[in-house]
Amino acid sequence: MDEFDGDAEFGDDILAAMVREIRPDWSLREAVPAAEGTDEVHVLTVETPAGPRECVLKACTFLDPAEFRTEPYVLATLDQRTSIPVPSAIGAVDDHDDLPAPFFLMERCDGEVREHEIRQLPVETMERLAREAGRNLGELHRLGDVRRFGPVRLAADAGQAVGPGVDQNAVRGVAVPEGDDFAADDRRLVVGDAGQQPWRAHVEAMADSTLDNVEPEFADLAADLRAVVDDRLDALDRSFEPVFGDDDYRLGNLLVDPEGGRTEAVLDWGNAHTLESQYNLVLTEQHLSGFARHDDPRRERVRTALREGTKRPTKSSATTTSSAAGSSTSRSPGCFRSRGSRCGTPTTPKTSVRAPRSGTDRRSGTSVPLSSPVTVGPYRHPARRHRLYSLPNHFVTSNGYLGHGPATVRSATGARGSGLTRRV
Repeated sequence: MDEFDGDAEFGDDILAAMVREIRPDWSLREAVPAAEGTDEVHVLTVETPAGPRECVLKACTFLDPAEFRTEPYVLATLDQRTSIPVPSAIGAVDDHDDLPAPFFLMERCDGEVREHEIRQLPVETMERLAREAGRNLGELHRLGDVRRFGPVRLAADAGQAVGPGVDQNAVRGVAVPEGDDFAADDRRLVVGDAGQQPWRAHVEAMADSTLDNVEPEFADLAADLRAVVDDRLDALDRSFEPVFGDDDYRLGNLLVDPEGGRTEAVLDWGNAHTLESQYNLVLTEQHLSGFARHDDPRRERVRTALREGTKRPTKSSATTTSSAAGSSTSRSPGCFRSRGSRCGTPTTPKTSVRAPRSGTDRRSGTSVPLSSPVTVGPYRHPARRHRLYSLPNHFVTSNGYLGHGPATVRSATGARGSGLTRRV
């Protein structure tokens, strides 16, 4: 339906109807809106035939619907075909005549968001999180078969023909696990026409987008920064393989066990992209080290732990191979409603091993604590707070990824008029 124009539209009646659309035998008891986030997020307490439970409802109010629609299907795929800890997707509605679709329900996971605590956390905790990140990203990079770099979309949104009569060997991407409640053909996750190959073209497009949108106070740096990027692009004149990636793997998108420091859940899989694997690791290294300098001892320990994690075994290669081929699993991912179709008999959501805590004093960008400071979504996290720093903070190395750049560029006016020299 058309986009809702106010928060008042998401009253209890609307939220209850959205829950019933996915789970007809569930009723809403309480809804707590998230304090932050780009799209509409509510932490819900619902009554089910098995008793009360908590879950998270997320509705599209900011992202383009085609970008938003992928998230529950990414969650379902990761939940069932990898060991990456993610919230289980309970069900999704892609389009609806009366309700603010697309929207979806997912489980509420335990843990805390530690967004602004990178320097306060013990380095041993950061090493553990980095090691787990390496393992999770390594498994993510082995998922599916993609041939271009770019945004991941549902095949139907990307305009890619799938289904009976189509040569499935020609359909690249990641097949969403098939369940009894929905047809999986148009749920394949693909990179559409917006994708690019080779990697150099993708990096150059990212650089152009960044430097064409430098905020006015940094405009005098644009020419120098473009020269730095252009000087390093030749290092990318070779072949790189695209992988399913996560360029936003940071503390703000993790739920962390407050006692043991382990990763309980990796959040925010909307607007997913395919990337070059080494580039993805460097981005994560920067996030988990607080954008420390390349030779900072803390960053070096994070880097080592991250690389160690990529070498750790995950699910069997047989599972990965069958996932890439699009074979079905014995578990159903829940109730997913496509445009113009109705949900079948809802399946029972799997019981999470990460049992939610009682109480409602937590908020969620996709399920995060109310007590923790967190910023969610595009343009709000550290890598994007000032677009100037999002790409020029890296340099292209001979290994084909972007690393931290030591070059210093002085602005005629300084950072926000301060007269300071900024390291980029």
